[in-house]
Amino acid sequence: HILRVMLVNCSISVQSGGGEVQTVRDIIEQLKLADLIIDAEGAIAVAMKSWLDDQYKQLNRSKNISIPESGRLVILETNSVAWFQSLKEKLSKYGYNIVDRRNLQGEKIHGIPVLVY
Repeated sequence: HILRVMLVNCSISVQSGGGEVQTVRDIIEQLKLADLIIDAEGAIAVAMKSWLDDQYKQLNRSKNISIPESGRLVILETNSVAWFQSLKEKLSKYGYNIVDRRNLQGEKIHGIPVLVY
């Protein structure tokens, strides 16, 4: 038995030539292109969360303080507004405050984890 697995960003919308808008997930399911669909964006967010958890554990140990979850800033460098907003929403559920470094002009940036995507 063969299992067809597809790793895609399921939330991307695609407009057909006729003007109908559907998500990639909907298209894959309608055309039965895969038996298992893995949301790439979700997988990326989980990997980022794991990395950020490690970074903040190291920061807490090195400074010998406990950084409150509300203070867990993360700089995200990306040229995609959609990715920025999506990852900000997903990672905020884990207590991370995703910011654009341009919004931290007066604040100390050194020591804040940076993600580049």
